[in-house]
This record gives sequence, C-alpha cells and structure tokens, in this order.
Amino acid sequence: MDSIIAFLAEYFYLGVVALALVVILWFYRRRLPELAIAGVIIAGLSYLLSILATDLISDPRPFIQTGIAPLIQSATDNGFPSDHTLLLGIVAAVITLASWRTGLIFWGLALLVWTSQSLCQGASPSGCYWKFWDSFNRARGLSHRTAIVSTLAQSPNRS
Repeated sequence: MDSIIAFLAEYFYLGVVALALVVILWFYRRRLPELAIAGVIIAGLSYLLSILATDLISDPRPFIQTGIAPLIQSATDNGFPSDHTLLLGIVAAVITLASWRTGLIFWGLALLVWTSQSLCQGASPSGCYWKFWDSFNRARGLSHRTAIVSTLAQSPNRS
C-alpha cells in the first residue's frame, strides 16, 4: 500500500497532466485558444499567490515536525504550498472552464494526489488544501468571463 501511495504522490500528477492535454485536444479543440489564455491567467495568478504565501506562511513539512521518514523523497524547505497540488489545481480549473462535469473528474484526481502527498508526509495538508481551494475559486471566478476571452481569441482582426 505504501508504494501505491508513494506513486500517487510523486508521479501520478504527470499522467493527470497528460490526460488533461489529451482531453482538451480531443474534446475541446475549438476552444483551445480560450482555454490557453485562461490557463496562462490562472497559472500566473496562482504562481504569484504561491510565492506570496510561501513568504508569509511558514509551514514545515510534516516529516520534519514529526521525525517520521516520508515515503517519498522531499525537499526540506517550506511545505506550503504544495507544487503538485498547485499544478493539478490549475489543470482542473482550466478543464472546469471547458466542462464542469469533466472538471469534477480532474478535481477528484487533484484531491487524490493531495491526499497521497499528505499521507506520505511530503506535504502539509494545509498547503495542499490552500492550492486546491485557490485554483477552484479562480476557475469559478473566470467562468463568467470566458465569453470575453472566447471573443478575443476568435477575433480575426486584433490590431
């Protein structure tokens, strides 16, 4: 069981990102420019907020506090926020803009990685939760603006 949890925490996110690219290219190809613009906005804002949060919030990784060896190799820096959860939150937010039903699947996969990282003692539950919630709220906030982004992306004369 430990090896499954370790795999989910350390490598599974790569498969989720690849799956998201396939889903977008296969099912939402027409909306690719709109989703790309939204992805850049969501990723940029999330990255800036994560830098700010890292400076403001000190949350040592759980294995440093407890002394229990983590199941995966992990840095000893600030455990807040979780990079894997940030990336999957961004991916799930972009997919949610395309389809909320498909987005739910990707939020579930992000939640799976978040839980695995917490169980491995590689990331703090609060760091994972914050990224998950931040990306979810960005997707919700951008969903009503997708018509504007879509119009800009499809406009033939953007001079």
